[in-house]
Amino acid sequence: MILETERCKLRFFKSSDVDALFSICNDKEFNQYVPLPYPYHKSDAKKMDKIATKKKERWIRI
Repeated sequence: MILETERCKLRFFKSSDVDALFSICNDKEFNQYVPLPYPYHKSDAKKMDKIATKKKERWIRI
């Protein structure tokens, strides 16, 4: 499922998003505004993937 407006597009998180999640969450500037561990490790992104896959309710902006 994809939810889309003129300015934003959301879809469920997929396993193929792990590398992109790792990259953005490991950005120091991004991390100033989002309460995530820093540095963000690949294992953190993989945990998010497991949670999102299990719950099927995690959205990601695309």
